[in-house]
Amino acid sequence: MIQSQVETLPSKPEFDPAAMKIEIFDTTLRDGAQSLPQENQFPEGSKVELAELIVSQGVDVIEAGFPASMGDEEEIAEVARTVGQTQYQILPKSIENGNWVDLPPKIWTPVITGLTLANPAGIEQAARAVEEADRPGIHVFIATAEEHMRAKHPAMTREEVLEMGVDSIRRARDAIGPDGTVEFSCEAASTTDMVFLERAVRTALQEDINVINLPDTLGAASPIRMAKIFDAATNWMIDEGRVEEITISSHNHDDGQRAVQNTISSMHAVINAALARSSAIPDFQVESVSAPGKGERNGNMYLAPYVRNVLTDRDEFAAPVVITVDTTKLKAVAEGLLDAAGLELDPDTPVTGFHTIVHRSGVHSDAINKGGAATYAAVDNRGFGHPVAAILEDGKYQGKAGRANLGGTDIYKSELVINSEETVKRLTDLAFDVAKLDIEQIVINSNTVSKTRKQPITDLEIEAFALEQLFHGQDDAIKMTDSELHAKSHGKENDDYAKITLNIDGKRRTEKATSNKGEVDAARIAIGKILDFSGDIEDAKPFALHSGSDSEAGAIVKVAYKGVTVTAYSEGTSLNNATIHAYIKAVNLIKRAEWRHQREIHKRSMTKMFQSSYYK
Repeated sequence: MIQSQVETLPSKPEFDPAAMKIEIFDTTLRDGAQSLPQENQFPEGSKVELAELIVSQGVDVIEAGFPASMGDEEEIAEVARTVGQTQYQILPKSIENGNWVDLPPKIWTPVITGLTLANPAGIEQAARAVEEADRPGIHVFIATAEEHMRAKHPAMTREEVLEMGVDSIRRARDAIGPDGTVEFSCEAASTTDMVFLERAVRTALQEDINVINLPDTLGAASPIRMAKIFDAATNWMIDEGRVEEITISSHNHDDGQRAVQNTISSMHAVINAALARSSAIPDFQVESVSAPGKGERNGNMYLAPYVRNVLTDRDEFAAPVVITVDTTKLKAVAEGLLDAAGLELDPDTPVTGFHTIVHRSGVHSDAINKGGAATYAAVDNRGFGHPVAAILEDGKYQGKAGRANLGGTDIYKSELVINSEETVKRLTDLAFDVAKLDIEQIVINSNTVSKTRKQPITDLEIEAFALEQLFHGQDDAIKMTDSELHAKSHGKENDDYAKITLNIDGKRRTEKATSNKGEVDAARIAIGKILDFSGDIEDAKPFALHSGSDSEAGAIVKVAYKGVTVTAYSEGTSLNNATIHAYIKAVNLIKRAEWRHQREIHKRSMTKMFQSSYYK
């Protein structure tokens, strides 16, 4: 079973009045079911199973159907007496700093509601259908747009339509009881004259309702239009003193593929309007479907892309946004609902579709191989129920590297890749003034070394690159002016020979050394004699700068000394020469790091001394 039995249901958590709490209202079993072709209707008696599937995501309200429709009343009643009497538990997910995190468990019983026309018989029928739910609800609506009123109620004036709405609210409250939920909708609010819409909303706010819903029924409005409506409605709620008692609700159709953005722009408008009035922010209800494209015409807003955009864009809201959804269930729920209707999830569906994680371009695949799926995904899509972070598939434009790595990868962010934000943080933690550094160049250097070594860059290596920049333009204190290298010299089978001359702050010194580990190691020993320095070469990667020739070479060398590890790059006239130059570059960096550390220790000790009581 999906539901978890919980002995006691905790009281409703207290949310910060300066935060917006999101409530998910699912219309799949009502608007979604109504829109299905005859051959793809949900099977008779399946609403309980489908409702359980929907709730498993963390949905707060299920609109289980239209009780006045043939056969719907009993199915809604069955949902009410099962799903509506069960406490569920999920572990909601969120995104912090680009990473998925678990939120505290959510334990709740969903509201089960039915939609009804504003007439006495329909309201009574809706009340019967949901009465066995622990949290029953009635959703009543009237037409407020002129063209809707003239089509549906040609003999009624605006005032009479409004009076019908008020009467329906009062009847719904009487029928559902004081603890039930009454939601009132202004059908086609987005195409309603604003003067009449204000009258309708203010009138409803003066009645005993829990939710005021302002739908874009035609899917015709823009984000700017919806923002204006919700800004105005929030101000009306504040004026009427109902902002902390009533939830404001958004219901958008996706005819112009703007349902998600219309909903999000409405959220911004509500938050901004409340903050401008120094008011608490009302709870915000989003009406959506859990299966893409379901709902009349192009469907109601699809839940998955809405949740994805809210989570990835939370920093753009002027106040905290609280949304509690188990995102890992979104894909499976969509597939389950569509399967029940004999349909399949379109691979091009945003967020949950297969193509969300598929890459057939060599450009994409090469970057994913080097840096993980994050290079072409704003968030790890496994958090939305996908089995892997990315899949490389063959195609006309797939490159060699992609074809060599076809299949799925679980790597989202490669440990080998460091970005500018991470570099700034690590340098700041190392007490560098990042304003004085070329961060981009440090990122390039770090990723080059990291990729070559196939190991993540360390803080000490980042520090070395920063020190190299700070000392750029200043001559290295230690330079190699001459070198003489011989392999297996003096008749000693395993000994190699090096003679090294260094210029140390203008003074020349020469030493000789032998080693059974190669000419570079012999040079390392000779340099150690000159400097009284015992650094070890942990790794060296020389390479020709031009194909087929090592007369011009580069080398990346990793040097360890007294617990400090530094990586340096240099060039030379041969592979060995470049390696020795890189070793000396690392020695210079280590000496500078030692100088810097001693300076920082001195500064801290002086600060501590002047802060002591002796100087007070």
